[in-house]
Amino acid sequence: MENIKGNTQEKNEQRVNRLLMLPILFMIGLVPLVVRLKELVLDGLLEETFSQSVMNDFYSQYKATVIIALVIGMIILLFLCYNKTWLKKDTKIKIYLISSSLLILMTGLATLLSPYKQVALWGAPDRAEGMIMFLCYMTMMWYSIYSFNDPKLYKLIVRSASFVTIVMTFIGFTQYIGRDVLISDLGLKLIVPESLKEIRETITVSFEKARITGTLYNPNYVGSFAVVLIPLFAVVIPQEKRLFKKVFLGVMIVCNLFLLLGSGSRAGMVGLGVSLLVVILLLAKKILKKLKRLSQNKKLAVGIVATILIVVTTTLFITKDIALGKLKSLVSEGVALLTPVSKDYDYKDNLPIRDMRVQEGKLTLVTQEHELNLEVQKEGIVFTTETGEKVDYYLVDDMYLTEDSRFSPIKFSLFYRTDTPNVVGAIGVIENEKARFLYHLGGEAGFTLVHPYDQRAIEIVDAESIGFRGKELLGSSRGYIWSRTLPLLKETWLIGKGPDTYAMVFPQNDYWGKYYALSDIYTVVDKPHNLYLQIAVNQGIIALLSFLVMVLVYIVDSFKLYGLKKHYGVDELIGLGMLLSVIGYLAAGIFNDSSVSVAPLFWVLLGIGIASNYRVAKKRD
Repeated sequence: MENIKGNTQEKNEQRVNRLLMLPILFMIGLVPLVVRLKELVLDGLLEETFSQSVMNDFYSQYKATVIIALVIGMIILLFLCYNKTWLKKDTKIKIYLISSSLLILMTGLATLLSPYKQVALWGAPDRAEGMIMFLCYMTMMWYSIYSFNDPKLYKLIVRSASFVTIVMTFIGFTQYIGRDVLISDLGLKLIVPESLKEIRETITVSFEKARITGTLYNPNYVGSFAVVLIPLFAVVIPQEKRLFKKVFLGVMIVCNLFLLLGSGSRAGMVGLGVSLLVVILLLAKKILKKLKRLSQNKKLAVGIVATILIVVTTTLFITKDIALGKLKSLVSEGVALLTPVSKDYDYKDNLPIRDMRVQEGKLTLVTQEHELNLEVQKEGIVFTTETGEKVDYYLVDDMYLTEDSRFSPIKFSLFYRTDTPNVVGAIGVIENEKARFLYHLGGEAGFTLVHPYDQRAIEIVDAESIGFRGKELLGSSRGYIWSRTLPLLKETWLIGKGPDTYAMVFPQNDYWGKYYALSDIYTVVDKPHNLYLQIAVNQGIIALLSFLVMVLVYIVDSFKLYGLKKHYGVDELIGLGMLLSVIGYLAAGIFNDSSVSVAPLFWVLLGIGIASNYRVAKKRD
């Protein structure tokens, strides 16, 4: 009778555990795939910052809505199924609790004191990572810590990860061959609401052919996605006895390698490289023992090496248009980063137009060797050099052109006033066929630099920079973005500017810097392309230190538990997989920021990793 009761209780516990896993499974298998158009109306500071009154958001708003719904589901399930036996208590759990609480506190203060409260609370357009979303991240981490109570549940996680991998690979493959299923007739019907169907005809591919973005918005996020999932599958292979399942898991790894290489994400490649290095260090004893055995069985050794070479070579060959170029650039930029720069280096020495000034009714453009003055006179605009020499510009279809080799790359387009069509109201500066600056004519100054979106007067500022002098273009201009971000930390050492408010505090009027590093001076820098700078600016340096304490304690604990062990059971392999996923994400985070597309995977797997460490430590005690 007691055995029957015990079996019944055990089955009930298994049902509850499976029920508790549902939000986690949806977070892994569903959230990354959510794509749906949400039309956002911007006004005030948001409209001014992003130079749009309406923004079409495909990848963030609905993902955020699903995440919030799943987190509410987590809270309800915890309330209904709460069990004291789930509570985990030890020194490290206390550290995680204190560090995450401080992180939440500093995020809350940054939101409360932010001059951009609405953005800080709900997130910026096309991002949606405000305080509400950050609280969701914290909730899903702690929910995962307390709900992952049985290593058998890991199979459900693998199934969910397999589903999202298969769907993402299919979509990624269509993008790779230039036939993106998302912008097919069927795809557009699925991702664009019927109420906005007129937009369907205007949607085009955001990135070049053979560059995979999946449903994650940006190729860099695809890199982080793949790096997180590869270890998740890899650690299951030693546990599986059936060949079919081993092969299937191998296929899932290859699919994610295809996504990584097809995305061309160098951040993801770095993340994978760091993960591989860590696993080699941790499993050094096991690897050496396996190598000794393989040396005694040459046929098996040749077969394994040949299989690895075939898989890697085939994947690289398929994705060679993107992957090989990115790998080469990763090496070349690494060398460039270590190459010393002249003390006299000035990035403006590389600009066709290095300065502009308005003085005494004249607009002066300073090139590397000459100056070109523009002055409005009765006969029209007169062009002269710094010596007063007249430069022959002639008017063709409202465009001033010259054959003078000193200034031929510079053209000027005329814009007429709407109230008096025959009167020129503005002149655009075009350099090498790209519109650079726009000036209103008239007023006391004669020329007024304005923004082309709303014609508001703007001022060029030489933003303060720290580091990366001469390295601004490295990492797709991350050197420039980081150099202009670091000075912001002087103001956020205690409290940040508010979650997701980075676009509002970055010096967007650093037009010369943008001219050099980003080509388009009106590009809105809305993220730092660095997870740690993102936290430091938005939530504050204390918040960043809290985050670092949390992840470093987890990593050190994991190294102690899994490093150089003779035997790895199921719990150890799961814990090892979570460690590698977390480390891969954090390494990629040096070049990538947080996003609603991938961050939920990180926080859920971090929670599962902490839970696994707790189980392994208790088992050994």
